Amino acid sequence: MEVLQFVFSHGEIFLNILRDRQPPQDLQALKELSLTTAVIARAQSRGVPDVEFNDFDTLAIEFRAHKMQIERQMISLFPKFCLSEKLNKQWKNFESPQEGRDIGVEILLTYLEIAANVTSYCRTVISASGPSSQYCRILFGPSLEEALSRDIRSTEEYSVSSLTFTPSLGVIVYQLRQCASHFMYVYDSHQQHQRKQHSSLSTDDLKEYSGVPMTEKIASHQRQQLARRRLSQIVNDKWREMQQLSYIIENCIFILWRHLEYYLIHCVPNDQQPSMYQVHIQRQQQMRRLQELTGASRSILEHQQHHYTQESDEMSKIVSREELAAFKSNVTNVVSESLLKKIQEINQSFCRNRTHYGFVEALIRRLRRLLRLHT
Repeated sequence: MEVLQFVFSHGEIFLNILRDRQPPQDLQALKELSLTTAVIARAQSRGVPDVEFNDFDTLAIEFRAHKMQIERQMISLFPKFCLSEKLNKQWKNFESPQEGRDIGVEILLTYLEIAANVTSYCRTVISASGPSSQYCRILFGPSLEEALSRDIRSTEEYSVSSLTFTPSLGVIVYQLRQCASHFMYVYDSHQQHQRKQHSSLSTDDLKEYSGVPMTEKIASHQRQQLARRRLSQIVNDKWREMQQLSYIIENCIFILWRHLEYYLIHCVPNDQQPSMYQVHIQRQQQMRRLQELTGASRSILEHQQHHYTQESDEMSKIVSREELAAFKSNVTNVVSESLLKKIQEINQSFCRNRTHYGFVEALIRRLRRLLRLHT
């Protein structure tokens, strides 16, 4: 709570950083944005829900206003920090080392940190807003057009941050595809460098990793040390890269699951018959009353009911029957079995020794069941 208050009291500074008008090659600006998004994401995960404030309290109104400003800017960063082949090629052009570090690698890792922070923030907003897709916030629209794009950053609408622009769910699928493909490449590269790290290096390897031309006279053991040090650095960088990619994938899978569950099961289009819409809302309210909650839990549930009703009305105003039908007809092609298998392979190869190994597996099973039963 104290961290959130600090962020809101210095709102203009944080908002200026989050607007991110710097080019993606500016390492210092990226590091500043990485730290800022990390603070906000962690503060959001430990924040105080709105239900603890009086709706008519001036401080509560101001608190929510600041919170929504930060939220809009954080969400608008999501499409800006999606991976693409074009960006990867640009980063590889930074070949000049700085104090033994590759600038391109530093930019890539910082870029991934920002993407991970933003994805984590969105996941926290969704998961903290309600116990199920009936009650949780819906942050991304029902369009899937961006999912199969080659480079989402090339489109004009994603080239700058916008307070009024709401990204679509296609951005989530696009990020999943890009991260999954890039992960497999990084994983193979990490394995290759790790094998070299534990074996004798050839002359070509010594030339490549030592950074010293073979024509230059240098002691053999010094060349070996330089090459080993460089290999160790590459292996560590690849490991950090895989960690960030796997974290982004896990959060994107959760966001995708919540949104698919809402759009495929609970969403009522705005041009649906009013009587059917009222029956839908009344049935949901009756189901909520069946939950035996007391004390603070009951007040939280009542707040979520009121909040969800408002959210449902808002979503119904922007989702038409045609949009929902197009979403249902395209979702199986976009969230394909090959994509889910690739994510499953990543989870089994990299995440099997981690405590939340079963998390992604469970979400993939739920996604498959949703697609099988509701499309």
